[in-house]
Amino acid sequence: MPPQSFYVRPLAPRHRHCIALDVSRFSALDVAGQAHVRTELFAITEGVAADLQVNCRPGVHSDRGDGLMLVTDCGIEVLVTDFPRRLGDAVRRYNEDASPDVRVQLRQALDAGYVHQDDRGYAGVPLNRAARLLDAPEFKAKMMEHGAEFAVIISTELYEEIQEYHLLDERKLEKVQVDVKETHTMARMWIP
Repeated sequence: MPPQSFYVRPLAPRHRHCIALDVSRFSALDVAGQAHVRTELFAITEGVAADLQVNCRPGVHSDRGDGLMLVTDCGIEVLVTDFPRRLGDAVRRYNEDASPDVRVQLRQALDAGYVHQDDRGYAGVPLNRAARLLDAPEFKAKMMEHGAEFAVIISTELYEEIQEYHLLDERKLEKVQVDVKETHTMARMWIP
């Protein structure tokens, strides 16, 4: 008997921007520290998003424990300029007042493309790629090398789409090799 084939229904993808956030060394914190950092991460991120009118509400973001995955359709100029700058400033302000054991180093990945939304969230290549960008060993190493509390990595695909609009300061960008799971690409990073 031949194997049963399943019909995969067509989807209704939408082009969206993806922001992935991850707190470095989160699992090294005790549970109280993790709870505190999660609360602060949500407050900081939601505050910056609200100030910039970036949709950040249940249904359009996903809690990753030690990070967040945001999906939005706001303007790309906000996501590559204002959002990272303000988020980085907010992280640095938080760290100035936080005790050393709950200071954070936050990584942000940016990508864009077609995603599908269902009852549980989103699926799509840019979400997977953003998660892989966050985990790139070279990205993490360069953050440590610079002593950065916050840094951003952007996919090659998104970088190439927006390069001609001069949204990013080329002098501040560093190339980063990404070899994580099935993702093998070059990306760009910067410290806002």
